[in-house]
Amino acid sequence: MEFENTVSAIYNKNSYNSYVGGIVNMISYSLNKLVAVLVVTLTLITFSESHANNTIIIAVNKGQFLTVPEAASSEEQVDWWDEDTGDDTACTECFAAAELARFLPKCIALFENDITFETSGSMPPDGDVIIIGSRESNPLIAVKALPDTI
Repeated sequence: MEFENTVSAIYNKNSYNSYVGGIVNMISYSLNKLVAVLVVTLTLITFSESHANNTIIIAVNKGQFLTVPEAASSEEQVDWWDEDTGDDTACTECFAAAELARFLPKCIALFENDITFETSGSMPPDGDVIIIGSRESNPLIAVKALPDTI
């Protein structure tokens, strides 16, 4: 009986460590995305006056979700531990896009309706475009010969 309790305690400890490790990895991934958003935001601040009357388009892949805001707020519906990372990526990247759309007007001379989302995978003909994602998640990045590092 004592052996079974010891095995059960070890199993529970390992499950807990695996769970905590997964959360730490998810937070680390989200923080990396947030840093990228902040870099883009700081870059846009430098030319805010000359772009005060333009539209800014945030190009992001919404994955299986109907809209960017829906994907951004779907963290409760995403299975973060399954093999399919498509919904994980869409949720994280759309969250970054939604946060950028929310905070950008507070940083530069823009109105909230000056920022729109592009989810079709094609480059918009007008306006300044911010592309969020990676070569794996956003076709606009995949088709361009962008360097791996800047």
